[in-house]
Amino acid sequence: MPQNTEFIETTFVNGGEIYKLMSGGSFPSAEANGVKSTYRPTEHGECDIGELCRFVSEKTMPDGSKRTKRYRSTSQIRSALNLNGGASLSGPPVCPAVNTWLAVATHDEDPEFLEWYFSAESERMIRDVAEFYGLPAPVAAEQAADMESDPWSWGVRVLGIDGVKTPIVAASIAFRSGTPYLFKLYKSNVADLYRQRNA
Repeated sequence: MPQNTEFIETTFVNGGEIYKLMSGGSFPSAEANGVKSTYRPTEHGECDIGELCRFVSEKTMPDGSKRTKRYRSTSQIRSALNLNGGASLSGPPVCPAVNTWLAVATHDEDPEFLEWYFSAESERMIRDVAEFYGLPAPVAAEQAADMESDPWSWGVRVLGIDGVKTPIVAASIAFRSGTPYLFKLYKSNVADLYRQRNA
């Protein structure tokens, strides 16, 4: 049976609603809630040091205005990969249930927007983060359990941590003026494609 080699990523919110669906090439376009996003590779000196956050999102808002979303990997995940630098978390409260914070995203034109990405490791963690920030869990318990039991089918990246190739399932909390308003969980086939290529 031929293997699927096309990139697919689904973003879930509010107990399993599909917030955004991306598919196609390395830097596809997508639309969610009237916001059109186009992804492009970073240029020298943009966003991040190294090769953790290798893209910028150019967004067209429903009113036609433009925003640029930039991503920076955290000092925590960079340290785990023996890399220097990285973003720190500041402002909103930091949920103690999260073990590894992955990245920070901001909008150039909207200083009130902030998004923190973390490694989603278990159904319990999803529930605890939702409770801490007072938001609906992004998926139902059954989906979260599937994510926990088979992270290779969900992972957005595969990183070499302590000499072990590890699938990273990403989730994020979006804030406005320091107030959390959206909890997302990402299901990608990137880790599974890596597993297929290296089987």
